[in-house]
Amino acid sequence: MAGITGEKIKIVTYDTSKIDFISPIKAALGLGKDEDLSQLHQKFSEEPLVTRETDSKTVIHRRYYENIGNTDFYNQYQHFVHNVVSNVIDGSLIVQRVPSFRVHLPNNKAVGEYHHDSDFGHQPGAINFWIPLTDAHDSNTIHVVSAESGGPKPVNVKYGEALAFDAINSLHGNEINRTGQTRISFDFRVVPERDYVESSQVSINTMARLALGDYYLHASEM
Repeated sequence: MAGITGEKIKIVTYDTSKIDFISPIKAALGLGKDEDLSQLHQKFSEEPLVTRETDSKTVIHRRYYENIGNTDFYNQYQHFVHNVVSNVIDGSLIVQRVPSFRVHLPNNKAVGEYHHDSDFGHQPGAINFWIPLTDAHDSNTIHVVSAESGGPKPVNVKYGEALAFDAINSLHGNEINRTGQTRISFDFRVVPERDYVESSQVSINTMARLALGDYYLHASEM
């Protein structure tokens, strides 16, 4: 997105009848097609309050990552990149190979701490796309600090919308979920090829090198 670092936050919409993320995620988690993702907490035992070190290691995460490759999710991801992201960001794109899956259970968090992505060595030109698969609102959504807000403010995003924002420079995180509903989302980073910088840094969760051929791939290769 030209000017994303100036805009900070942009919400874009997509057609859920053409890009279906929910069905493959339900399949990966062993849910029936009529089950409600916002009630996922009723299917799994309560997890301890997550920390930075444990926020991607719950039993739900393990089931997701073990099974998602056997679903249609990555075809849908490809469609999203080529039909939505490409209309938001100009030029050739470098894209996170495996999106990050998030679970925000009631009385818990989805990420362990507020942070800038630059704290963890991510590409300085990266733009984050954050996509909830349940309506995200109030205490179960992402909170972003901007110069205008002066403090963490919830960004309410509906299913069928995606939040594009500058996570490198914007402090972001979440609060304890007091809504009584589970929020399911995933997010990924996109780097305009013109801004890509070769890196030897590694992902703190997957230990993948934050570079082409490992953490990233060219969108044209999807």
